[in-house]
Amino acid sequence: MLGRLSAKYNQPLQSFPLKTWLQEIKSAKSLNLDCIEWVEDGVSDLENPLFSSEGRSCLVKLQEENKIYIDSICCHSFISGGLISQNIDHRKQWIKRLQSILEWASEIKSKAIIIPLMERSAINNSLKENIFLDSMNQIKANHNVKILLETDLPAVSSLRVLKEVNADHFGLVYDFGNATQLQFDIYNDIRLLHSVIGEVHFKDKDLINSYRLGCGKTNFLLAAKALDDFQWKGRCILETPIFHDWEAEANHNVAFAKKFISSLKLS
Repeated sequence: MLGRLSAKYNQPLQSFPLKTWLQEIKSAKSLNLDCIEWVEDGVSDLENPLFSSEGRSCLVKLQEENKIYIDSICCHSFISGGLISQNIDHRKQWIKRLQSILEWASEIKSKAIIIPLMERSAINNSLKENIFLDSMNQIKANHNVKILLETDLPAVSSLRVLKEVNADHFGLVYDFGNATQLQFDIYNDIRLLHSVIGEVHFKDKDLINSYRLGCGKTNFLLAAKALDDFQWKGRCILETPIFHDWEAEANHNVAFAKKFISSLKLS
């Protein structure tokens, strides 16, 4: 994920890397990755090339030159809760923003955008869920780009939400670390959700903290068994912390993830 292959210079971890986004594409290439998940944060729009036609042309060119593809975009700004706002005018602004990002994602040949439904955007009651569904009903689907929802809901609740939207254009992100922190059953979740999971996030947590991969409480052996048993294939994104040395963390986490993926019977 963008922002994990450079020092952040006092920026939040989940933010667009103002000064180093171009270098991160080069770093991804040096680590033999094949894709990077772009990030928009609502703070750095003027510096983020996704938000200008010239910038998007640049991103298309950079992908071809480096063979590092922006397969997905994390729409982190939506964690502010704009899509579930009870202020109709305010919510319309966020719906318009999402529609634009969908179009821009198609322009740079991304396959998916990710909407976080957590923190201030959590749909943890029927009112918020209904407002969110109304927002989604106002979005004109783009057949080239899926909308993947990342929720903190139990698996059965996430499935219920998906049934209320157009399943052809929506799916889910499953985050191993967040599932651990929420004390979800990873195996059972993947059993229920494997057909609608478009992307998995590699992260390692306990009930409080994040760790480098393999050093927390996330049960990666169980995760691998679930992905194998239910024949899941899809995009794997490292959403790992950088701590005080992004390069050391990246090298460790990429090696861990590649070993994990190579262990899968379907790999």
